[in-house]
Amino acid sequence: MMEAETFAGNNGWTRVSNIMKSSHPFFQRLFYWEGFDLSSNIYLFQTSEGVALIDPGNDYTAFYDLFSGNSLNISPSDIKHVLLSHGHSEHALGLFELLRSYPSLRTREHGLTVYLHENAPGALKNLADQLGCNLVFVKDGQEIALGEFAMKVVYTPGHTMDSVCYWHEETGSLFSGDTVLPFAVASPDPVGGGRVDYHLFSMRILRKLGVSHLFPGHGEIIKNEAPKVLEGNYAGLIKKVIGLQCPWIEGAQLLLRKGYLDETVFCCDKVLENDPSNRMALYLKACCLNDMGRFDEALNTFQKIDERGVSDNPLYFMGYGCSLMGMGRYEESLKYFDKALQLAPGLENALVYKGLALYLMGKIDKALDIKAFEKAFTGKLKEELLKTYGGQDQEKDG
Repeated sequence: MMEAETFAGNNGWTRVSNIMKSSHPFFQRLFYWEGFDLSSNIYLFQTSEGVALIDPGNDYTAFYDLFSGNSLNISPSDIKHVLLSHGHSEHALGLFELLRSYPSLRTREHGLTVYLHENAPGALKNLADQLGCNLVFVKDGQEIALGEFAMKVVYTPGHTMDSVCYWHEETGSLFSGDTVLPFAVASPDPVGGGRVDYHLFSMRILRKLGVSHLFPGHGEIIKNEAPKVLEGNYAGLIKKVIGLQCPWIEGAQLLLRKGYLDETVFCCDKVLENDPSNRMALYLKACCLNDMGRFDEALNTFQKIDERGVSDNPLYFMGYGCSLMGMGRYEESLKYFDKALQLAPGLENALVYKGLALYLMGKIDKALDIKAFEKAFTGKLKEELLKTYGGQDQEKDG
């Protein structure tokens, strides 16, 4: 009872432009109802074609307030779209509260359209269909037109298998459901198909979007500081994978063995924040950057190792040569492959890469004289090597 009384004093539907201190039409038409423990935040758009809700929550007082003659001047029949971030009850059951309380919405003719992922709970999909909703199963990259606004779907499984975010690129605004939270990392729901590794991969995608503002399923709207929240969630998920007490450098080695290159680089950067001279972190980071095709960054990282004293590790010289080769600096790369071979004669990968550098320089006969290269440079391996390291050469030829 005390919680209900406290919540009743909530400031109700808040125009987001007042929070953002912005006159952008997107924020002017967007309203926010703050959720509580048993209900998610609710986001409402007023558009020229009706009202859209993102996560209708599970708090009947939000809709009682909305339709009680408030200044928004909205009636139940104005609601045309409901976008669900996932099927958990505190996010989705408000849809059925609306349909139960306002029977006029339960008609195909009304055209209440519900957007959700096909992996949403079967009971939710069946009931929404039985109650007359038009169900649209969204896919990654799909654009949803909401009057004069458009939202892009970003499929982000992890917390559940049906989790999606909605992205408004023009304003840098992400409606993240439980995929990104400002105060914690949501646990995977095994009943809903949740998996930490999927969540980690989803966070990897979101970090590259260029998000400025976060509209989470729980907690306050985050203005301008979304990258910090994303980084915090990403770090938290990595710790869930490697272990909370695992040092970052050990985590980097563990993740590299799993093939998680982005996450290995992140762990190395964490080490380098406190120890910029850590050669192991620099080396692992540089190797990952090479494998990701980020050769200029890899070369810069190898040069930092150089600044801290010449390495006696043949793998270091081989990696340095690969960075140069990936940047189209084939002749320079040969010096480093030769240095690797001086330290470890017969090192097969160094021989293969030396042969590739010669091949890309047009010295095909010399390249094929290297037996390790001749043997390796067949079939799909040839295609992969040329795709990775021959980009500069192929662009020149084109």
